[in-house]
Amino acid sequence: MQRLRNCVRPDDFIARFGGDVFVILMTIKNQADLLEKIIDRVEQAARIPYLVCGETRQVSLSAGICVGNTSEGSSDELLKNAEVAMNQAKLSGKNKSLFYESEFENKLLRIHSILSALGIAEEKGEFTLVYQPQYNQRKEVVSCEALIRWNCLSLGMVSPQEFIPLAENKNKIQVIDHWVVSTAIRQIRSWIDDGVQPVRVFVNLSGKSLTEASFIQFIFDRMARANIPFDLLGIEITEHVLISENEELLDKLNRLQSEGVEIALDDFGTGYSSLSYLTRFPLDYIKIDKAFIANAPDNPRDAAITRAIFALASSLDMKVVCEGVEYEKHLSFIEQENADGLLQGYLLSRPVSADEIGVILKSSQEHGPESQ
Repeated sequence: MQRLRNCVRPDDFIARFGGDVFVILMTIKNQADLLEKIIDRVEQAARIPYLVCGETRQVSLSAGICVGNTSEGSSDELLKNAEVAMNQAKLSGKNKSLFYESEFENKLLRIHSILSALGIAEEKGEFTLVYQPQYNQRKEVVSCEALIRWNCLSLGMVSPQEFIPLAENKNKIQVIDHWVVSTAIRQIRSWIDDGVQPVRVFVNLSGKSLTEASFIQFIFDRMARANIPFDLLGIEITEHVLISENEELLDKLNRLQSEGVEIALDDFGTGYSSLSYLTRFPLDYIKIDKAFIANAPDNPRDAAITRAIFALASSLDMKVVCEGVEYEKHLSFIEQENADGLLQGYLLSRPVSADEIGVILKSSQEHGPESQ
């Protein structure tokens, strides 16, 4: 409370609204710049760690701001709208300050509908996995990425870009990750039973699942039960997962790698890039973000960055996966610059169903590169 008081003027009103929610009420007449300064002060104050029992604790801030004229609307309505904006900030990833917009209420309704349906999606059999092949330079399928799809009975197709962040924020992602791992392992077993030479399947996992006490053992148990070599599974993680440099996460990744599970760093070059991750964590692959691949043939800066990533991976004895190979010019650039890079993108294959990926694997293994 005292930190908040230090951020505002003496006549501004501050109160605890309940739990970890606080309200600041201020009168500002045509002083937008002053409001922005106060918001900035509050955000900076929230970034300062607290000392609790000799240990530092970091808090996150989600703020909703509503500006209005009390003569045109009630104070209750202003408070309600500020709370709507605050909830939108929380659902947008926390550590954000958002001004109220009327469309937020529709967004919140959509979010609540998704979260409600998400809780029973697995039980209703609404999840499926599709598989996007990854090719070597000879156009042979050497691995694939498993991607979740959700065809909700009440909402229709819901994009992973929409429901995965919500699942992570609301601690529902662990259930999804368990389902993804189990389904991918069953698919590998199915290929073996059908006489198809299996390839490594990469699954995308969250940091919350990877640091869960029993999750790594869950993976090992499922693979052992299916009698599948551990090197047929791969894990993809984002740079966001690594930013905490968590010792527990490091230990879990080392366990996975020691058993033959290969680990890929997804979307390298976006968001939280740090070269220290490449030496601190056990990584086998770097996946170059598709934005670099898309622009590299025509943009000298993106081309230079992409070449630097190729060279960096080579010097660290890591493999590269080039995402977003959609046009011949992307393929030509990669072939000229990096003979060892794996290729993934719509030019070669879109994500396909489990039945279709089986056909692609059979064709690749029976007829070789010419069949692709």
